[in-house]
Amino acid sequence: MSKRDIIERFDSVAESYDERTSKWPGYNELLKRIIELANPKESDIVMDVGAGTGSVSFAFAPKVHKVVALDIAEKMVETGRKKAREKNFQNVEFRIGDFENPNYDEKVDIIVTNIAFHHLTHEQKRKVIRDWYSLLKPGGRVVIGDIMFFFDPVKERERAIELIKFLLERFAVKKEGEDLESTMERYRKTDYPIYVYTLKQYFEEAGYKVVAIEEIIPPILGVVCAQKE
Repeated sequence: MSKRDIIERFDSVAESYDERTSKWPGYNELLKRIIELANPKESDIVMDVGAGTGSVSFAFAPKVHKVVALDIAEKMVETGRKKAREKNFQNVEFRIGDFENPNYDEKVDIIVTNIAFHHLTHEQKRKVIRDWYSLLKPGGRVVIGDIMFFFDPVKERERAIELIKFLLERFAVKKEGEDLESTMERYRKTDYPIYVYTLKQYFEEAGYKVVAIEEIIPPILGVVCAQKE
């Protein structure tokens, strides 16, 4: 993952990000399932990684003690802080941080991420899942909502390519004069969707129990929940 590319992309859409994502098919259902699977309690501390401008964080805020909202893009963090003030959420703390460098050392009860984990390469995903284990309190949960394959993209490569093309045509931020092939090439540097059962394997290798794997929009959008044993 090129952090510079990620920061530039999301800084450019910070002001309109919530409006754009709310229109994605399955987004609201995905957010609902993330909260349900996380099963938050009033005393919980939640870490929202790749928080953007706060849609997931704000959904958790009334249900928990504290939400730590991390994002790599400064304009996203600034916009999130502004929205937290407007919504009077005093228990949501926005700060600069990312998957590999969360910039937060306290133990948490829940780690969530929504439509962000695919920006990590597969090896980065594997390492982050291991690192999260030490951040979680006993019995703590990780819930990942994301673009992920519910079929093996290695065995069905052409199907995977066609799905990615469809997603980019519908939802990608295109540069002026850019064709689809150029957009795909640019996004290959920052987007790495994973086969859901490879993700399950990474969790189990790290010592978690995977408690849920669900398709939201088959076969490309879903949620995985794992619990620290």
